[in-house]
Amino acid sequence: MDIIIAIILCIILITFLHLKKRIPFSAPGPTPLPIIGNLHLIDKGKPQYALHNLYLKYGNIYSLWMGSVYAVVLSETDIIQDALVNHSDVFSDRYITPLSAIVGQLKDLGFSNGDTWSMCRAIWASAFTRSKVLQMEKTLTNNIIKCLDVIEKESESGEPVNIRYYVKKIAFNAVFQLLLSNEAPYELGKSNDLDDLIHATDEVAKWMSHGNPGDFIPLLKPFSNVKIICILNFKKLNLLISTPIQFTNLQNAIDCVNRHLNKYIQEHKDTIDPNNPRNFMDNFILEVENHKEGILDDVCILKNSSDFIIAGTDTTASTIDWSIVFLANYPEYQEMIHKEITIFENGNNEFNFTNMRTSLHITQNFIKEVWRLRPIVPLSLPHRTSKEIVFHDYFIPKDTLIFTNFFSASLNEKIWKDPYVFNPMRYSNKVEASQPTLVFGFGPRKCVGNNLAEVNILLAIAHIVKRFKIERVSDEMIDENVQIGLTMDTLPYKVIVTKR
Repeated sequence: MDIIIAIILCIILITFLHLKKRIPFSAPGPTPLPIIGNLHLIDKGKPQYALHNLYLKYGNIYSLWMGSVYAVVLSETDIIQDALVNHSDVFSDRYITPLSAIVGQLKDLGFSNGDTWSMCRAIWASAFTRSKVLQMEKTLTNNIIKCLDVIEKESESGEPVNIRYYVKKIAFNAVFQLLLSNEAPYELGKSNDLDDLIHATDEVAKWMSHGNPGDFIPLLKPFSNVKIICILNFKKLNLLISTPIQFTNLQNAIDCVNRHLNKYIQEHKDTIDPNNPRNFMDNFILEVENHKEGILDDVCILKNSSDFIIAGTDTTASTIDWSIVFLANYPEYQEMIHKEITIFENGNNEFNFTNMRTSLHITQNFIKEVWRLRPIVPLSLPHRTSKEIVFHDYFIPKDTLIFTNFFSASLNEKIWKDPYVFNPMRYSNKVEASQPTLVFGFGPRKCVGNNLAEVNILLAIAHIVKRFKIERVSDEMIDENVQIGLTMDTLPYKVIVTKR
C-alpha cells in the first residue's frame, strides 16, 4: 500500500513540475494545478463563459493546461483569421481526441488530418459542386412549406406549439434530401425509422460535446481512455472507461447511425447510374471509387455521411431555433422583417433565395445577429499546431491544442457596441457591418456546407415570418440562456403561432 501511495505522489509531483515549467515566451495564462492543470477553471456545462472570463483577464491570446495538454486560446476575429488563413499550414490540423477518433474512425472530414482529410475535403467539394445546392432550392422550399402546413394545423387549437420539433425536421430533411433523396414525416405521431436515426445522431452530437477526462489527464487513462485501437471492436470499450452504462448509450447511438446509413449506402451502390447521379450519396460513392489509393473506403463513405447529417442538422436547427426565440422576444424586429417581405412581394419579385439575398437586408441582418450573439459552435472544433511557431510574439510548440473562441470574438467591445444586446440594426454601422461571419470558420477548414445552411436558413425564416406571427405565451420573455451541446441550444420553450 505504501508503494502505491508513493507512486501516486511521484506522479503528482512529476506532473506538477511539468506544468510549472513555463514554455519560453509563451502566452500568459493562469497557474496550473497538479494533475488537472486548469481544468478546474472550465465549467463543463458552459466552457465558453469560463474562457471568456479568462480572455477578459489575459487578452486575445492566452494559454492554459487542459490536464497535461498545453492549449492556446485565440479570442478575437483578426487573430483567429490570421491563424487559420495566413498561417493555415500550422493551424489547420484538428486536435484528435480518442472520443472523436471513435466517432469518426479517422476517416471523416471533421476529425482527420493529412492525406485522408485532403482527399475527403476534395471529394466533399466535388460532390457539392455536382449536387448543385442552389438547384435544390425548390426541394428545400417544398420541405419548409410541408412543415409549415403541419404547424398551421397544430396551431389552430390556439395552444402553444413546441416549434423546435419542427425546426429539427426542417434541418434534417434538407440534409437528408441532398444526401439520399429521402425525408422524415413532419406530423407528430407519424413515425418511421428515420426518427430513430434523428434520435441517434442527437445522442452522438451530445457525446461529442462532453469532455473525456482521460483525454487530458494521464492518470485517468486506464479508467476512461477510449483508445483508437478499440475502434475495431466497440463491445470492448465498456471495459476501458469508468462509466460503462453511459458509454453504452454512445455505442448504441453509433450502431444505430451505422445500421441505417449502411443500408442506404448499399441500396445506392446496387442501383447507382454513374452517368446520372441522383444525390450527394451517389456523387460521394463515385468519387471514392475514382480514388483507388486505399485511404478511402466504405468506412469513409459511412463516416462522412454521418458527419454531414449531424453537423448539417444541428447547426441549421440551432440557428432557426434561436431565430424563433428572438422573433418572439423582439416583436418589433419581427414586424420589420414582415414589412420588408411584404414590400418585396408587392414588387412582383419571385420568392427565391437569389432575390431574397439581394433584397431582404433586414432579414439577413437579423440572422447575422443571431449568429453573433449565439454562435452555433462557440469554441469551434479544436485545432492543433502541426509545427512550432512564433505567433504574435508568443512561442507556440508543435502539437499544441488550439481553441478558436468565436464566443469571445462575438462579444469584443472594441468592435461591437453593447455586445450583449440583440440588435440587428447595428449593421448600419460600417465597423460592425464589415465584420466577417464567424459561424462557418475560416481557411481550409471552413465548413463546406455553408451554402446549404445559408440557403435553408434564409428560406425558412422568410417563409415563417411571411406566414405566421410568432408570440410569447405570456408577457414574460423567453429565457435566452443556453443549454450546451455540440451547439448552443435553446432551453425548452413554446410559442403561440398565428396565421397572418
